[in-house]
Amino acid sequence: VSLGTEVESISKTVAGWISGPTVIAIDTPLGWPTPMSAALSGHHAGEHIALSGDEMFSRLTDRTVYQTLGKKPLDVGANLIARAALAALGLIQQIRDDTGLALPLLWDPSESGIIEVYPAATLRSRGLTSDGYKKKNDEGFTVRRRLLDGLLSEVELATDRGLVERTDHTLDALLCMIAGADFVYGNVVKPTAKEMETARREGWIWFAPLAESTS
Repeated sequence: VSLGTEVESISKTVAGWISGPTVIAIDTPLGWPTPMSAALSGHHAGEHIALSGDEMFSRLTDRTVYQTLGKKPLDVGANLIARAALAALGLIQQIRDDTGLALPLLWDPSESGIIEVYPAATLRSRGLTSDGYKKKNDEGFTVRRRLLDGLLSEVELATDRGLVERTDHTLDALLCMIAGADFVYGNVVKPTAKEMETARREGWIWFAPLAESTS
């Protein structure tokens, strides 16, 4: 787990890590709701849009996370998260340029590529709550320490534990890695055959099912 530096771009850092088949797990939406795209393509200011807020601003995968885990991701179409999504797509292209690799959006781990993950869902799948871990005060530090205690049975840290406890960004990075491992090992909720066309257009959050339902 590492933080960014002022002397090397994120894309260069990531490119330097890639030495074989690689799954890059990114904590941001990588697509937009299909109904929103369709509704806005021919819309003129002042005209009515006959969609509900959920239909307009949330994706199939967002609703699947909520229905499965009871945790609702931020609406990519209605929050500042849309700016993060746009920046992430730019970063992905930079990594492609720096590595010369295609790095497509992955649907199985048979090749190198990109997946979308959601740290709060990864925590919830393990029966851990994400409440308070992003706080910058002592309470946030205590929550991150507790969460890390619950995750160390799955990972071996190759860095100072304190780095993960001090900031939510590094804990998010660790959770991205765990979600990536869930994807590689097939311990994830997948879109159905009927949902696949929509998932390919909107993107899909890869997350493990609830621990108690995992055999």
